[in-house]
Amino acid sequence: MIMITTTCADHLYKAKVMARSSKVHMPHARIIACLIETDLKMFESGANRPLPRTPEAWLSDLRMSNATKDFQYFDEVVLAKDLGIPNFHKLMFKHNALEASCIMKYHTMIYAMNHYKDEDKFVYLDSDMKVYGPFEEISEALDKHALVLTPHRVDPDPWEHFLKDGTFNGGCFALKRSEDSDKFLRWMTSRLERYCYIDEKQGMFVDQKWLNLAPAYFDVYILKHPGYNLAGWNLHESERKLLNVIGGVYRVKDKPLRLIHFSGINIFFERVISDWFPDRKHPLFHLRDEYVNEWEEMGRSSLVDLPWTYDFFHSGEGISMEARLKCKENPELLDKFTNPFAQSNAAFV
Repeated sequence: MIMITTTCADHLYKAKVMARSSKVHMPHARIIACLIETDLKMFESGANRPLPRTPEAWLSDLRMSNATKDFQYFDEVVLAKDLGIPNFHKLMFKHNALEASCIMKYHTMIYAMNHYKDEDKFVYLDSDMKVYGPFEEISEALDKHALVLTPHRVDPDPWEHFLKDGTFNGGCFALKRSEDSDKFLRWMTSRLERYCYIDEKQGMFVDQKWLNLAPAYFDVYILKHPGYNLAGWNLHESERKLLNVIGGVYRVKDKPLRLIHFSGINIFFERVISDWFPDRKHPLFHLRDEYVNEWEEMGRSSLVDLPWTYDFFHSGEGISMEARLKCKENPELLDKFTNPFAQSNAAFV
């Protein structure tokens, strides 16, 4: 099995936690990380790097020099720009870091399928996840189906939030090498090339609204196992709220805990566990604390404030929100330039 994640430098410490936990429970899995930054050499200790242009950039460069000391948890780290994506720089220029990360999920899947011919099963996990058990149920589902998707919720309720964000969570999905999964990946990358924005007025939320359509088009198994993709938006559900630990083994009611999605931790996640689990002896508080403590071990303090390198022109000028919005509204603007990062804001606004 191949495990895939995408991350920018400021979330690399989370990706390391996810990778290590995957190796603990699935030691034979290979983990591929797509790093969405301009250069990998900046992470190599002692690398011959050009001097940064500003004190702020120098500080970032210093932090990055030690950022990948724990890369042993990944079997491969590939830069997004090396995935072979046509017009890559134009694609990056019109998106923010979150949008770009969502696009790269599917391109990294294609890359992994092309480069790991001996593997037939591929799982994508967001960087802010932690694995608590082997993915036996996903593997079994892939024996019979081309794709596995995980819904945000499985208990019907009156909350309409996921009409906006999508039925399925894009943080965890799996594919089997097949003609159908290949069609799915080609379809998703074609859609996200034009429509991967956080835009409530247009009814878009990165890749997740497109996933709504996947069960109608492809051979999809919907994984409703409560031990997968446990998250702030579903902790209150009838089975998931029965998270317990017996003999050191975590279970969700009578099923094994496999995966927690710590999305919105220290903000949204904190609020919901406090609201739904007033007893601070509930296992979730221990799991949350354990997860956060791993961050520092993985270098959070050196990484969390790093700027995204695709937020800047080659000159060091920051790309304005207005410039990106102009390119979103008028994609043909990008046709004027071989590489928009070689320009400045004045060329777009």
